[in-house]
Amino acid sequence: MVTIDELALQAEKVGFGFRRRREFAAAEQIYLGALEAQNISENVQARILARIADVRRLPGDFVGAQEAIDSGYELTDLTGLAYAMLGDQQFLIWEAQDINQDDALNVISGVVGLLDDLIEEDGEDASMAKALYSGACNKLARGAMTVGNSEYSVIPLLEKAVQMAEEVGNPVSSYNALMNLGKMYMLEENFVKADSAYEEAEERLTFAEGDVEPHHKTLSLHLAWLGLSEGDYSSAEAHLTEFVVWANTDKAEEGYLRSLGSPKKGVFGKFVKPLYDSLVASGEMEAIRGMKTLDPKMASYFA
Repeated sequence: MVTIDELALQAEKVGFGFRRRREFAAAEQIYLGALEAQNISENVQARILARIADVRRLPGDFVGAQEAIDSGYELTDLTGLAYAMLGDQQFLIWEAQDINQDDALNVISGVVGLLDDLIEEDGEDASMAKALYSGACNKLARGAMTVGNSEYSVIPLLEKAVQMAEEVGNPVSSYNALMNLGKMYMLEENFVKADSAYEEAEERLTFAEGDVEPHHKTLSLHLAWLGLSEGDYSSAEAHLTEFVVWANTDKAEEGYLRSLGSPKKGVFGKFVKPLYDSLVASGEMEAIRGMKTLDPKMASYFA
């Protein structure tokens, strides 16, 4: 006989299907309906509250997302998986708002620790932990790089994240881990290993479903960085121009372009503009021609 918890978790899976299609309001209604079921365990309630936080955070409702997380933390009878799911979302909420960075890093480090224990066990929680592990390690790497904290040995974690992503058949998660590995090797000025990681990341995208063009363009940013670091200015120019021309398209406007941000924040401020300035300052090439022909909205960023 199917238990109340099992029915609630089935509803969670249905809601997650809507979430993957970016139908956040529909997903939230399904999650809220699942929460109304009588006698579901606090552990399942916490998992669903983490899902609610997710579909509130993505469209920008950070207050509502935080309320869901706070409600989850108020529950007392929770497993490690439930705490990990809540912590994963707490990290994302703080990261998106660029606040509490040190606390966020501590939270996601704890999440990785919980998942690290769970993946060694058997059962449904272990399967879910494996699915979450790669993403959590990627977040830990991002957090450590954001605050400049070298205390965390993220390279071994990212290598394990690639392995877990391969085991659960998630090429995009594997790609993300390899991209973060490439970043770490770049910071260590180990350009040979960085190049290898980026090459493997590109290979993973051949197995990914859905729209992978944004991932390819992000990869082009990293290859521009690699080219600049190795003194290959023509390669850096080609890859950076490819990214910026794509970022100015209607397709990018609807989604990824939002993450470029202003000249001081986001991908643009942290990565694109410094690369552009470095290439111009190098004197080894003409000013990036492709960027001069963009419409005023994008070209003004490079003034």
